[in-house]
Amino acid sequence: MAGNKEVEYAQAISYIHHMYDTRHKAFHFMLVINAALLAIQFNSKLLVDSLERLPIACFGFLVTLSLMMFALRNSKATDKYENEAIRIESELGYSLITSSNQRSLGGIHSGIYLTSIYIICAAFWLIYSVFIGVYSV
Repeated sequence: MAGNKEVEYAQAISYIHHMYDTRHKAFHFMLVINAALLAIQFNSKLLVDSLERLPIACFGFLVTLSLMMFALRNSKATDKYENEAIRIESELGYSLITSSNQRSLGGIHSGIYLTSIYIICAAFWLIYSVFIGVYSV
């Protein structure tokens, strides 16, 4: 019976690694997209009029918001797998996830830091879009 638990535990750990990898790839993708859109917004010679900048700002907001929603869904799934692994750990006498959760920076889950940056980027694009919309008229 313990052999099955060890297989379940290995699968749960594998899923957790995959979810963290996906979370960080999505985060890096969001940073690259935002950097590219900022470069287009502020360095482009083609965007002369403020109204020409509005679609790119709205696109930046929508992309960032979409990636943030994906990250939040990913975080919930990761928490589910971590809780399952912790349950199996307690049955097997392991403490890998339990001890790593206690060692997190300041005791705060990394998802909070990532979500904060998503919110800041989305807020920037939203405020910038409104600014362009109000002051270009």
